[in-house]
Amino acid sequence: IALDHYDNYIRNKEEIKLKKYFYVLRSLSSAKYVLENNTNPPIEFDKLRNIGIPSEYNHIVDELLDMKINNSEKKIIPRNKELDAYIENEFNKLDKIVHEFVKEEDKNLSSSFNH
Repeated sequence: IALDHYDNYIRNKEEIKLKKYFYVLRSLSSAKYVLENNTNPPIEFDKLRNIGIPSEYNHIVDELLDMKINNSEKKIIPRNKELDAYIENEFNKLDKIVHEFVKEEDKNLSSSFNH
């Protein structure tokens, strides 16, 4: 979900709907939480953000939350290059984890057929 929203609504756009960042951040943080804790992530965004988003991005997320509270979620905002770099870096990390998992599963499947 996170990558789909990022690709379709954020990447290569100059301005985006505010709520699209929240869709991406929630999904990305949830995926990280599940991988690290092997359990369902918290539902509340504040709990999830404190676990899944590094504190150096708090000022950006706080600003986005403030905009969300004081405006419509459909508010159009300029992209945040710092937040975009974090998101893309996290996608790259998760992509590597998934590829390693698939390789390991393929190896396990292959060895089970050979026995």
